[in-house]
Amino acid sequence: MLTNCRPIKQHKPSSALVLRDNAWLQTHNTSTGETKLLSIIQAAGWPIWPLIACSIFALALIFERFISLKTARVAPPKLLDEAITVSKERLPSNDVIQQLAQNSALGEVLASGMQQLSAYPKSSEEDLRARMEAEGLYNTAFGLIVAIPALIFWKYFRARVDAYLLQLELASEQFVRHLNRLRIK
Repeated sequence: MLTNCRPIKQHKPSSALVLRDNAWLQTHNTSTGETKLLSIIQAAGWPIWPLIACSIFALALIFERFISLKTARVAPPKLLDEAITVSKERLPSNDVIQQLAQNSALGEVLASGMQQLSAYPKSSEEDLRARMEAEGLYNTAFGLIVAIPALIFWKYFRARVDAYLLQLELASEQFVRHLNRLRIK
């Protein structure tokens, strides 16, 4: 006796619903690919919806990364030349430095060097380099704080999915052999 199974309710749609659905499919069947996709989604049942939601979320992240990681937003090609030009004679005002810092990631790094020299005019080259490398290290560290747990959980869930797939394959293979014995009798 199956203890983990619920009884299946037989639901017979009314003939009016069947006719209406068939008529809708015939009038809206612009492409057989659409109906095949819908039938696959319907056949998969409720587990497909979280997967679809995750797929949409992943596409949104991919789209956002394409926008965020453009060269103009991270390291504009002419920004270094502009920073050198505005600081050719002396350090620019704090407003210009702040504007540079808000420009991009490269602007933030360059501005940190200007801020160091503005606060400590006798800073050594090592001090300037350390200050400028600190903004990049912080960003790298934060990226790793996000990426490492994400990778660990991805591997964990991937292993779980692989184990479930193996379990499903083994169970289905065993059940096919069982059904085959019934067919032969």
